[in-house]
Parts: sequence; structure tokens; C-alpha cells
Amino acid sequence: MKHLGLQISFVVLLSALLFSCRSKRADSPFDRSVKEQEWFDLTEIQENGELIVLTEYGPDTYFEWRGEHFGRQYMLADAYARSIGTSMRVEVGRSVEELQKRMATGDGDIIIYNVPDSLQTEDNVYLKADTIISGWAVSKRCPELAENLQEWIEKNNTNIVALSTLEIRTSNGRRYTPRRRVSAPIRNLARGEISIFDPLFKQYGKNLGWDWKLLAAQAYQESAFDPEAVSFMGAMGLMQLMPSTAKSVGVKMDKVFVPEHNVRGAVRLISLLKEHYSKIHNESERINFILSASIFLLPSIIDVFNSTKRLVCMLS
Repeated sequence: MKHLGLQISFVVLLSALLFSCRSKRADSPFDRSVKEQEWFDLTEIQENGELIVLTEYGPDTYFEWRGEHFGRQYMLADAYARSIGTSMRVEVGRSVEELQKRMATGDGDIIIYNVPDSLQTEDNVYLKADTIISGWAVSKRCPELAENLQEWIEKNNTNIVALSTLEIRTSNGRRYTPRRRVSAPIRNLARGEISIFDPLFKQYGKNLGWDWKLLAAQAYQESAFDPEAVSFMGAMGLMQLMPSTAKSVGVKMDKVFVPEHNVRGAVRLISLLKEHYSKIHNESERINFILSASIFLLPSIIDVFNSTKRLVCMLS
């Protein structure tokens, strides 16, 4: 009987606790059901802090390369997102039809793709402009967003090229846009001088245990010995370091165009890769792997070694 009484008391206590918990949850604002909203207009997007764009993967629209995001349409959409005070998230589809279906279900706010006239539907507002933006779409359920985006396009119509062109800004206020020399002549063949940066290549080549002319060949292929070169993908400086690479090897943005800092950063990466591939005993093969894996390299490994061979022949 004593055990039965304890069991009854435990059941009564447990019931009271459960009732108490339910009462508190019922009074809690967190227990209220939130009505789902399929389409966010401009005000809701700004309150949420995120603009969701739908597009296809491609060189003009959106693509990822070496951990960075690119594409002219992507850059323009990002500029618009910043103009309304939000971040941007990209959702990639396989076709225009898929993008339109996802727009119809509220999975995205804007289609950033030049939708052909033959595929345009009555469900969306298609933005018209004499620029690469023509053909973007916004759901008719979001008139505020459509109007605001159309106004932004008209306001920036003459600035579209600048908005869709990569620009590197350093902390000291300097701005760099894509540029690359076509060629860089050997400085003085008779004296065995390749470039004005030979002392750097010799210093860091010695630290690596590499022929300094290999580093010189890399720099030639990367930037044609232009310390302020910027690629259309955002690679920077003499050895063309990507922003993420520069950060990982301790090169600050205000130093990335300084030749010594740029070369030092590239050599730090090579040193890490040398350790990573240390089990490859054949030195030439190990160098092949290192250069192939160096994420700051733009040209092919064959180009680098062909340049090295030419330099060695000319200087021998």
C-alpha cells in the first residue's frame, strides 16, 4: 500500500507539472504560430536582411572560382542588394523554366538572368533596360520590389559597366581594376637579368631551395612582371594572389601589391605545399604537384615550365 500511495502521489505531481508547463507555453509569445508568407516584398526583404536571387550557373551570370563568387549579373545584383541594405543569397537552377517555377512558389525574390521573350510569363514583371540587366524578373506579387529595382536600374543605367567590373580597394584608399600587360621583355639578356624583381626571386628561391628562374617564370606568366596587375577574377599583384589566399598566408590587403609582400606570400604557400607533398621523392614530380596545387596560379603548369626552359636557355 505504501508503494501504491507513492506511485499515486508521483502521478499527481507529474500531472501538475505537465499542466503547469502547458499553461506557461500557452501564455508564451514563442508558442504563437507564425503565418507563413510565401512572397516577401521590398519591406519584408529589408526587415529580413537578405535578398534571394535565382539564376543559372554560367560565366556571365554566377560562378564560383577559388573560393570566390563571380559573374556580371551576380555583381550587379550584389550592388542592388547593398543599395537596399541587405545581404544576398544565390540559388542556382538548371533552366529558366526551373527559375520561373521557383519564383512562382516564393523560393526567390529576383531572377537575375536574361530571360528570352519567348519564355516570359504573365506571372512576373520583366525589367527592361538597355543594359545586361534586361530580362530580370520579379514576381507580380511584389510590386514594391519591382518598382524599386526598376528605379535603381534607370538611376544606374550609365554606371552599369562600373558596377559589373571588379574593383579591388585597399585599406589605404587605393583602387585597382583589372589590368594585365600583354608581354614583358627580358631586362638585359647580356647581363643575365630577367626583371627588376630578380633580387626577390633569388632571395626567396634560395629559401625554397628552388632555381630562382622558376619563380621568375611564374611571375612572368602570372602578371608579366606587373606588380599592380589585377585579373578579372580578382587575383592580385606580381604572383596573382587571390584575396582568400593572401589572407591565409598573412598578406594584408594594403600590402598585396607590394612586390616583396606578394612574393613572400606566394612562397609561404609553396612552402606549405612542399611539406604536404614531401612524400613524393622525385623532385621534378614534386614541383609539378606543388605548382598544380598552388591556387594562386592562373596559367597552366606547361606554360610555367616552358617559360622556365626559355629563360634558362637564354641565360645559359
